[in-house]
Amino acid sequence: MDAGRIDRYCVSLRELLLEVFAVAPARLVAPDWAETQVFDISAKLPEGATQQQLPQMFQSLLEDRFGLAFHRESKEGPINALVVAKGGLKVKAAAPESAQPAWVAAAAAVSGPYGNGFIGGIRFRSIDVPNPDGEPMFIMQTPSMGFVRRSDTGGGRGGGIIHFEAPSITFEGLADLAVIAGDGLDPAVVDMTGLKSRYQVNLDISTASRADVVAAILEGDRDLATLQKAKADLKAVQDGLKKLGLELEPRKGPVGTVVIDHLEKTPTAN
Repeated sequence: MDAGRIDRYCVSLRELLLEVFAVAPARLVAPDWAETQVFDISAKLPEGATQQQLPQMFQSLLEDRFGLAFHRESKEGPINALVVAKGGLKVKAAAPESAQPAWVAAAAAVSGPYGNGFIGGIRFRSIDVPNPDGEPMFIMQTPSMGFVRRSDTGGGRGGGIIHFEAPSITFEGLADLAVIAGDGLDPAVVDMTGLKSRYQVNLDISTASRADVVAAILEGDRDLATLQKAKADLKAVQDGLKKLGLELEPRKGPVGTVVIDHLEKTPTAN
């Protein structure tokens, strides 16, 4: 993307729909072919358009060119409630803006264009900022998460640690970060702490428990690998939150779903 146009290559309609509606994959009901049929999209952007307007622009494109029609449903279903654990919180209040880490100011100074990140229904900006050694840092940003820096340590067959540093995050933002850290954790994570302040959070996610997932993939058992990965991701997030005095509690709550009523396989002519 540049100031005047956006180009997307080999993108499925399902991928675009997930970005448009910002829902987890399990919360989108669409034709099977929407996942396998791919397109190249090149579009001229209106003068003054921002990246935040892209989802609405893609929705308009799908409506105009593919005849998109949809409706939303909300039903009672399983959720992961983010709650304070019995031992109490183990996080500090966020420092004032003047005392934030230097990398936060560096990321805030980037005027764009940004990367458009999307994991598990959570939409965020991704910002590349060089560290003091000139190596790029991966930074995510949303209003509720603030700026979050991701770094990886270790790795290999024994796994490693994915470290998320969030100097000024709300618990609503932490619920979103838990989904991202869990690689699209589902059921959805919903903040039910009742706390509205901002906090300093360091969330560590171990990847060691994913070794069994790799083994299942190598053995060709995709269904087993999917189940193992979901369990491994949930455990890793639970373990990381536990160190912060938080936990995920299985509950029932409203779950929103987007149902695609109509979508053409062939777009109208350019």
